[in-house]
Amino acid sequence: MFLKQDDYRISFVGFLILMVLTVATGISVYVVMQHQARSILSKSLEASLKSNVALFESQIAQGVSDTRMIATRPFITDNLTQINATPGNINGKINLRRIANSFLSYGFEGVSFYNASGAEVARAGRFLQHPKLRIPVNAKHKAFLLWDGLFILHASTDILDQQGRRIGIVVTEASLQPLPQALDDVTLIGKTGEFALCGPSEDDPLDMDCLLGRISGKKFLRLRRVVEDTALPMNYALEGKTGLIVAKDYRREKVVAAYAPVGKLGLGMVMKIDQKELYDPVTEQLKFIAVLLAGMVILGGLLLHWMVMPLVRQLVDSRRKLLASQQALQKENEKNLTLLRNASDGIHILDTGGNIIEVSDSFCDMLGYRRDEMIGMNVSQWDAGFSDTGLAASLKQQFAQHERFLFETRHRRKDGSVFDVEVSGFPLLLEGRPVLFNSSRNITERKQAESLIRMQSNALDSSTNGVAIADASDPGLPLIYVNPAFEEITGYPAQELLGRNCRILQGADRNQPGLAEIRSAIKEGRAGKATLRNFRKDGTPFWNRLHISPIFDKKGDLTHFLGIINDITERKHADDYLRLISSVFHYADEGILITDREASILEVNPAFSRITGYGREEVLGKNPRILHSDRQDQAFYGAMWGEILEKGHWSGEIWNKRKNGEIYPERLTLSAVKNEEGETIRYIALFSDISNLKNQQQQLERMAHHDALTGLPNRALLGDRLDMALAQTKRSGEKLAACFMDLDGFKPVNDTFGHEAGDLLLIEVAKRMLAISRATDTVARLGGDEFVLIFPDISGEAECRQMLTRIMETIGQPFEISGHEIRISASIGVAIYPDDDADGENLLRHADQAMYIAKQTGRNRFYFFDAIPGRSN
Repeated sequence: MFLKQDDYRISFVGFLILMVLTVATGISVYVVMQHQARSILSKSLEASLKSNVALFESQIAQGVSDTRMIATRPFITDNLTQINATPGNINGKINLRRIANSFLSYGFEGVSFYNASGAEVARAGRFLQHPKLRIPVNAKHKAFLLWDGLFILHASTDILDQQGRRIGIVVTEASLQPLPQALDDVTLIGKTGEFALCGPSEDDPLDMDCLLGRISGKKFLRLRRVVEDTALPMNYALEGKTGLIVAKDYRREKVVAAYAPVGKLGLGMVMKIDQKELYDPVTEQLKFIAVLLAGMVILGGLLLHWMVMPLVRQLVDSRRKLLASQQALQKENEKNLTLLRNASDGIHILDTGGNIIEVSDSFCDMLGYRRDEMIGMNVSQWDAGFSDTGLAASLKQQFAQHERFLFETRHRRKDGSVFDVEVSGFPLLLEGRPVLFNSSRNITERKQAESLIRMQSNALDSSTNGVAIADASDPGLPLIYVNPAFEEITGYPAQELLGRNCRILQGADRNQPGLAEIRSAIKEGRAGKATLRNFRKDGTPFWNRLHISPIFDKKGDLTHFLGIINDITERKHADDYLRLISSVFHYADEGILITDREASILEVNPAFSRITGYGREEVLGKNPRILHSDRQDQAFYGAMWGEILEKGHWSGEIWNKRKNGEIYPERLTLSAVKNEEGETIRYIALFSDISNLKNQQQQLERMAHHDALTGLPNRALLGDRLDMALAQTKRSGEKLAACFMDLDGFKPVNDTFGHEAGDLLLIEVAKRMLAISRATDTVARLGGDEFVLIFPDISGEAECRQMLTRIMETIGQPFEISGHEIRISASIGVAIYPDDDADGENLLRHADQAMYIAKQTGRNRFYFFDAIPGRSN
């Protein structure tokens, strides 16, 4: 009876479930297939549109690019430049017409050139006169898309010369051959399928000019972009949008339309088909699915009834076995629960959320909670070893394990104290749900011991002192441990030191005084220390300070010796270096002065006293300003200290004063000494007396720029002064006279009285000219008896004549030379700037030429260079 009732009940419920599932599946399949079919058709429409948009965009962009290419041809710009310069240039126009004809073979229907004034100068091919459609293209250069049985791109662009100036215009028309074929292809999507290409109307921005292509043919319409307050699909395309829409078209028919802009050309493209034509075939086909589903429900019911009876019998038998198994499992659980609660380790069972579902008494005691407090408690309430996110990640990782795992963390007791634990656990299924069976063990004492050992080990490893431990139970005292510092100091790796005696560091030098103390300390089992010279593995010597200490066990027996070495090589070298520095400081030829940060003198060397005249005791504690000569102002010292504070040093020349008041030049280097924190603690000055060097420089400079006999400026200094005088004359607007003077009768003086008398005469001539010259004038000697006079800031030729007359009168006075009365005269040539607008070199050459004319016309006179031929002088 029980079996029959279950049979009927399960058969009915199964049939009912089968019918519901089949119907639901059928409806789902119907809906999905309808949606998929419509989606495929719609995407096909959209894909076809994108393909044609790309084709139109590339064709138009190529046409515009070809027009720009023509505009950049050098031979076109050359001919247009000639035509603009000579409008009647027939050859230029013929050349442009020939060039225009040559481009027709590249796919252009028509090519024409215009000059800079906009007049046509050459044309080839034909231009469309009355197109059925004219749509402006938003290109960088003006362009239009025309239709006259096929698409024509009308484009124009400026022609620029090399300076970027507009010199003309090129206008082209080119057929876009692939586009009409593409237009015919896209109209094959259906009887109501339509292709539309539109652009904004030039007359009204709310209108658009369109080319419409259907199976029935092509037509041209001007349409409104918005009809009955509803935007047409083309309006979205012209706004730069792309998409698929179900809406009404200009015929008020509901259509499925794909729309997109044609690049950035300002055109829009739409492909559409009536919604009814697109979706009706799909709807008709899906009706057959409903009939098929009904047949499947009936067939499924028969199969279910035929197969359910054996399953029901198996189900009843399984339920009886399950009941017996549950009773056995309950007894096993009670036994396990008893073992769990009395375990010595802290056992706790967690669900997937980290909440306790069972816990041992030992775990409760470990954390200080009652059992009823811990049931349901989340692991985040006692685990202090993870952050919230880290704890969640750890739980996830633990549940993903397939075997027992072990990790360390920290637990928090009820009183807030925290201790280290080691957790052992593994995931399992309990009553069909995943749980974690974890066991915690307190490892605080072990962690503390490990931490102490680790700290001691880190201290030895990070110590800068070399540490070595030798086995005192072995007479050979072999090393059993060395730290990294010991390896670094000695150059021996640990594996080469362990098991050997430290004497390998002594080399052949085994009779040092310090070694006796160390050997005695080892023999007596006490501490000892000594300074030793040892050798590294590479043979280089080093000095170290060695300390040894005995180590005893709990019984008081000597077990080990601890040795600590400090490498003091650098310190010994530093001591030697300091002795050397002291010697240099004492015997240096340069004066050395050291001050503190407040510039109080701390120390000076003997050279300081020799140069300045001050004794050491006289200057200690004083400021170096006692040496100031007042030759430099406060601005100089301010700049000097500013550079020292910024860069840390200054070097240059300075004038100081000795103790006896004598002022002398010195070469000074001043440096700031900083401590490890970058703070200035000392200033060091090194200086030397350069008086002799200065005197030599002055003598060399005078010899380089002055005549050795008369002391007058020589040719080099004359050139500099003339250039400066010319520059000043240009600024002031005055005039300048360059005078070339040669002494008349000087050679007989040399021949009669000797060259010594001639030299004395030249010196006297120089003195007389200097005596009557102005402070701004320049008197120079070029050599022999040739002199040059520069008179800047004169008003003109009249003033110059007065000055020259005075000079000639002065030279004409008798000279008393070696007891002889000597008379001479002078011939002078003059060039006046800017009447003679020449540079300094040519100005002197012109004055020289004028001087020769003065010589040739009788001597003892002056002559003005005629910068303008024919003018009297």
